[in-house]
Amino acid sequence: MWNGLAAGGWLGIMTKRVRDQAAFGTWHYISDPTHIGFFSEATFQWLTGRWSAMGTPATLVIAGNDVVLIGKG
Repeated sequence: MWNGLAAGGWLGIMTKRVRDQAAFGTWHYISDPTHIGFFSEATFQWLTGRWSAMGTPATLVIAGNDVVLIGKG
C-alpha cells in the first residue's frame, strides 16, 4: 500500500480499534467469523514508524473513533 501511495497522498482506514486487553475479551467483533484481524492505535503507530523508516515520513492522524489517516511525505 505504501509504495502505491503518491507523495503527499493520504491513506484512509475505517475500522474499529481495540482499546485495551480487557475490553478485547468482551468485544462482540471477536466472535464474528468475518473479522480475522484486529488493530489498535499502537498498531498504526508501529506501521507509520515502519513506513517512515523506509525513507519517506508517514504522518498518523487518529481522526475519529473509527477513522485513521496516514499521510505520505
